[in-house]
Amino acid sequence: MSVRLSKTNMQIPPFMAFLTTMQCNLNCRVCSERVQKQTDPAPTLEIGKKLADLKQHGLKTLALSGGEPLMHHKLGQLIGILREGGLKLNLITNGSMLEDNLDLLSQIDKICLTLFSVNSDVNKYLRGRQGSIENVIDLIDTVTNINPSTLIQLNTPVTKMNIEGLSDLGKFIMSGEIKADAWLLLKFIAAENTSSWKLKDKLGISDEEFHGAVKEMKGSFPQPNVISSLPALTPTNVIHVEPDGLVTNRNNGTLDVLGNIIQEHELVISRLHDLYLNQQDRIYSGD
Repeated sequence: MSVRLSKTNMQIPPFMAFLTTMQCNLNCRVCSERVQKQTDPAPTLEIGKKLADLKQHGLKTLALSGGEPLMHHKLGQLIGILREGGLKLNLITNGSMLEDNLDLLSQIDKICLTLFSVNSDVNKYLRGRQGSIENVIDLIDTVTNINPSTLIQLNTPVTKMNIEGLSDLGKFIMSGEIKADAWLLLKFIAAENTSSWKLKDKLGISDEEFHGAVKEMKGSFPQPNVISSLPALTPTNVIHVEPDGLVTNRNNGTLDVLGNIIQEHELVISRLHDLYLNQQDRIYSGD
């Protein structure tokens, strides 16, 4: 006799990323998202209510991403809905609009900023615009002055251009001149129809090169917590919610569609539950 789980017993992954908008004000050369300058209106607040409902199924943390999430004109309302639902919130941002949105920072648990290198020329090239390491320091100081409990995560996409300088970046982070609770190393993976695709040969590195760099950084810098994305060794599934409500399971460039969280809410919960049961050890938990 089969036992059918009730809706409330369907446990799902504890972490998801919500691409609130695909608009972005920068043009980072390593970006693997299909960013747009303009997008059609999306049902963001309705999606937010559906995501808040997932707290009862085990969702704990939601990363607000994009594009640049701070470009969304209803981001404040969305954050209010999600916080009321009891979710922890991460903000993945390029940082260029933080100073214009300081009122939102008290509601964010973790802010993730990208830092490519201590070399200003490398930073400028990979970021697609001028931006020094001092700019990142100033942003972090502003954030921590407003809300000292906010966690700071530095994200570094690793490419041919900055892999040799990771040690210098690690030393700088360890110096205490910049606050960092975690340092995430990401292997640069080019995606078709994005700004990264035409640079796949110029900037791409092998899994072996990336693994070697991560191992060296973990051995050299016990603090901050060095975490990584290791496609060849530990395949990791990350659940994404697109601006139109489409829920996808991403793993190293592959994408499986699970359904639309607005139109197929219960179906999406069921598929997320099955995914969590069968691949729990491969699903990113947000830790």
